[in-house]
Amino acid sequence: MDANTQALDAPKDYISSLPSKNVRAMLLVALNVWFHLPAAMLAGLTGVVNQLHNASLILDDIQDQSPMRRGQAATHVVFGVGQSTNTATFMIVETFRKAQEIMHTGLKSLFTGQSWDLHWKNQNYCPTREQYLEMVAGKTGALFQLMSRLMFCLAGSGAALLPANQHPQEEQKSLVENFDRFMHDLGLYFQVRDDYRNLKDTSYTAQKGFCEDLDEGKFSYPVVMCCEMNYVFKRPLLELFGRLKYRTGGMEYEDKMKVLAMLDKSGAMKATEVAIKAWEEKLMEMVTDLEKAFGSTNPALREILMKLAA
Repeated sequence: MDANTQALDAPKDYISSLPSKNVRAMLLVALNVWFHLPAAMLAGLTGVVNQLHNASLILDDIQDQSPMRRGQAATHVVFGVGQSTNTATFMIVETFRKAQEIMHTGLKSLFTGQSWDLHWKNQNYCPTREQYLEMVAGKTGALFQLMSRLMFCLAGSGAALLPANQHPQEEQKSLVENFDRFMHDLGLYFQVRDDYRNLKDTSYTAQKGFCEDLDEGKFSYPVVMCCEMNYVFKRPLLELFGRLKYRTGGMEYEDKMKVLAMLDKSGAMKATEVAIKAWEEKLMEMVTDLEKAFGSTNPALREILMKLAA
């Protein structure tokens, strides 16, 4: 008799039911313009990626003590920390069963990136821009790269992906490397864009609360830039973040306003806007290069990038 997994599945079903923009699923569909995976195989890959992403969200909310996710109560608030951690861990174990070697490489990068994010918050240490982007490359970029590597793996021989006038043995390695660079930069852009909108976009306030990253004591991209661009603001910022260790409920509204004022006065928010715009332009250029390499255009991928930039 099979074991009853209702209690195990409940947190997974809950996080999956919350409203989402489904960017990763749309990205896989767009990439499949080039990879030509059968519908059933693409659906399976989408399921793996979504399950891994949802598991990371459950653990991330627990580690950050975040009460909300996508405008609703976070999974651990509904099911408890123990049950949610158990389910999230099993969700990750399941993904290993489906794609062991590739998943291991991607997951190691993901968890290593998350470990630095947590370490900096615990030590009240503001990383440099280079350190922050390296962390993001692991935490966010690794999952994007994992998606494309799995698609290459499932598509089989690179010969099927390349134009007829190109030699597979000469071009396959270059194609994989170019795709890796695109997915790497997409991950950086996606996270920095999220950091910026968490502090600026009212739609984020509706879903997760006002400047929720500040409640977590997160050294997001604008905060890192503020500390690098104007050292005068670094000490007061660290003092405000350091207070979070001694209180529950996140950062006081008045303190959040002080942080936002420093981010604006230092030019950090403007610098973040400039960086985001530069990534948007670079990503579009990279799509053009990939279209040439594959020998076909990809309107779906371009549409995703335009929606993210809107």
